[in-house]
Amino acid sequence: MNAFDSLTFTDKTELLRKGGEIIITVTTSQHYVSLYVLDNFLVERYYNIETKVIDQISTSDGYSLDKYLNHISINEVYGLLL
Repeated sequence: MNAFDSLTFTDKTELLRKGGEIIITVTTSQHYVSLYVLDNFLVERYYNIETKVIDQISTSDGYSLDKYLNHISINEVYGLLL
């Protein structure tokens, strides 16, 4: 587990606000899921569409990235790396 995951919700929110760069946001049936890059790792933020509250902020494991594949253009990713 990444040390980020052991931080308080408030600390996670503040770190994302100050140093996170949003890569993409996808919509699921219940959430807007935003993928951020923060330092050298990926973080997901789950915003509940119905309650209008952020439910979860946690590091992303490689298995949870599948939901983004249909929404990412390799040209856009390459542009971020230049």
